[in-house]
Amino acid sequence: MGPGLWLIEGEYRFPENTADTNCVKLSRVDFWEAEVVMKRDERQNRIVALLASEAGLSASELARYFQVSRMTIHRDLQSLLNRGALRRIHGGAVARIHDLPAGGFCSVCAKRLLPHQQSQIITADGAKIFACCAGCGLRHFLTLPNAQRLLVGDQISGQMIAAEEAFFLANSQASPCCQPSLLSFDSENDVTLFQAGFGGVIARLDEAVEFLRVAESLGQG
Repeated sequence: MGPGLWLIEGEYRFPENTADTNCVKLSRVDFWEAEVVMKRDERQNRIVALLASEAGLSASELARYFQVSRMTIHRDLQSLLNRGALRRIHGGAVARIHDLPAGGFCSVCAKRLLPHQQSQIITADGAKIFACCAGCGLRHFLTLPNAQRLLVGDQISGQMIAAEEAFFLANSQASPCCQPSLLSFDSENDVTLFQAGFGGVIARLDEAVEFLRVAESLGQG
C-alpha cells in the first residue's frame, strides 16, 4: 500500500507496512485534522512550560511567540484552565500555584520553588523537605537515610505524584530549572508530546536515577 499517514490502533503513524487489518488510510481532511490536534496539544504543553518559568504572560505575548491568533491562544488558555493547569488573569494567564511552603526555596540548591516543578521528600517522621525540581529532589532523596517517599510535580497540572509512578524527560531543551534537566509527568502521552517539542529521553524512575548518576560522574550535575 502507498505511503502516507495511517490510523493504526487509534494512533497516527507513518508505517513501513500497512497490511494490518487495523490500518485505516487517512484522507487529506483527516490528515489536516490530525496535524491540527497534534500541534494544539504540543502548543498547550509549551504554554504550561513557559508559565512555569515566568511570572505571567499575556495572550498577546503568547500569540506572538507561537505565531497564532489571540483567539487561538484564548481557546488554549480556556482548555488549560478547564484541566486545572493554570490560572487566568486579565489579558493572560499565570501558572497555578500549589501547596508551596513559606519561604519557597529549594532545600538543595536554594533556588525559588516554582509551580509544576517542585518535588517533596517525605521522611520517616513525616517531615516534608522541598526541592525546586525532580532532579534536585531525586538527588537529595538518594542521600537521605531517613527518606521514605518522593513526590514530584506533574509538569502539566502541578499535582504531586509518586516518583515511582511518574514519567521523566531527561536532558531536554526545556530547562526551566536545574541542570541536567529532568522534568516529571503523570501521563505518558504528555511526556511524549514534550519530547516531540523539546527533545530529550523518556525515562522511568530507575532510568532517571541512572541518568543523574552518569551526568554527575561526567561533571554535569
